[in-house]
Amino acid sequence: MSPQPQPYLSVVVTCRNDDHGGSPVTRIQAFVNSFSSQCRRFGLEAEVIVVDWNPPGDRPPLADAIRWPADLACPFRFVVVPPALHDTLRFSDKLPLFQMIAKNVGIRRAAGQFVLSTNIDIIFADELVEFLAAGRLERGHLYRVDRHDIESDFPVDGTAEAQMA
Repeated sequence: MSPQPQPYLSVVVTCRNDDHGGSPVTRIQAFVNSFSSQCRRFGLEAEVIVVDWNPPGDRPPLADAIRWPADLACPFRFVVVPPALHDTLRFSDKLPLFQMIAKNVGIRRAAGQFVLSTNIDIIFADELVEFLAAGRLERGHLYRVDRHDIESDFPVDGTAEAQMA
């Protein structure tokens, strides 16, 4: 196998295939659909690392629960943190997902020149993806933007225009 070129951006998210936080599979589906479409439209060289933390044994793996677009524009890599590892952490019996620890797991495996850690219920404004695709990020800088979480009635399979509205 030939090595993949280094992506400009690694996007790191965490999730699990259960009801943690309310309909996470629906929310990550919206993220997959919108981000892939934006990467294609703006030419962003990105990878997405999804940390499947403490997956429940009675559900399919998260990667199998997602409906993958036929024209997926960037690779999605999954890192599974098994229940046995989760159970070694303090309060593991109280909290099924350690979000920040999971994001650190993904960040450590990122191959991109830059890393964006975010949540699955976020879709990016086209202007942000266009800025990222222009390659103007600078090393040694921390960037942040205000966020707006998607609503429960988000058009997961809608057009890019419907999703942005």
